[in-house]
Amino acid sequence: MRWLIGFSFVALGLLWLSGIVSWEFEVPSYKAPEHHREEKVPSLFSSSTPEALIRIVERILPPPSRREVFQGCSIVDSSIFYVGTSTQSARLERTLREEGRTEDAELLCEISRRPQGIWITGDRPDAAKRVAEFIEDASSVGRIPVFVLYNVPGTLIHSIGDAIGNNKAWIILEPDALGLAANLSQGDREARLSELRREVEILKSSAPSSRVYIDAGHSSWHSSQEIVEYLKQAGIASADGFSTNVSNFRPLSDEIIYGKDISKRTDGKHFIIDTSRNGASVSSSEWCNPAGAALGYSPTADTDDALIDAFLWVKPPGESDGSCNGGPSAGKFWLERALGMVKRKY
Repeated sequence: MRWLIGFSFVALGLLWLSGIVSWEFEVPSYKAPEHHREEKVPSLFSSSTPEALIRIVERILPPPSRREVFQGCSIVDSSIFYVGTSTQSARLERTLREEGRTEDAELLCEISRRPQGIWITGDRPDAAKRVAEFIEDASSVGRIPVFVLYNVPGTLIHSIGDAIGNNKAWIILEPDALGLAANLSQGDREARLSELRREVEILKSSAPSSRVYIDAGHSSWHSSQEIVEYLKQAGIASADGFSTNVSNFRPLSDEIIYGKDISKRTDGKHFIIDTSRNGASVSSSEWCNPAGAALGYSPTADTDDALIDAFLWVKPPGESDGSCNGGPSAGKFWLERALGMVKRKY
């Protein structure tokens, strides 16, 4: 292949020097989805190339696959869920490789090559556009995206549901909303639960091929009996199930017991567990960057339990919980901590 590339360009150069080829030409650049573009592919030539020559050059320099941004890592995810190439961990892994920090990049790829929750927050007016872009990209590779709707106003739910349409997606609805409902006045709590119920109905109607899971906190927060009352008012009957341990560190065994008790009280509703950071025991009272955390089970829908639909990395591992215990601001990627979680997993 190398000799062919070299020969082709030498031949083109000779033709140009001899005057046989006097035009300028351009190799069509690969157009990745907007949210994956990090720099424009440089144009080598102008746009006046004859069609036959363009086809020759395209065979020599085929447009890169979106998967070519993932090189040099032995991790190959085989789950049904979407692995993004624009996550903080994926971008940082590529930077580490460019800097020659291969060992750190190899460790980080244990995170960057795994499916992670895509957080859609209410403070972004382009929320629906982002959802549509991820849906398009996930569909192109035959994977299912996991969206986390966090503090999203009801006015956006319709547009988000429409952006998903008939495509497959899993949706975790409003982490912490039920857990914090206990701190509200009765009137405010009823309003919140009623709004969640309406959002479930909208999503199930406008995105009928999707699964909707209402967040139910975790095993160290509220009793299953208390959270079930909130789930019922929030429309669990119309949802596909509920989620537990989102952005927390509770042991898998505790979450399974907690989830099954809730399921029993909600006519057998299924559930998912966030296993992004619960691979090691940490203080039950610490939720913000606790020391000693480790990656948990890798994302999968093969849980060997009929009630547990999946273990998911809802909270992207390595992203800080906030400026506590030496961490950067909330949502910022913390490389040192990420590498520590990978090492402690093994």
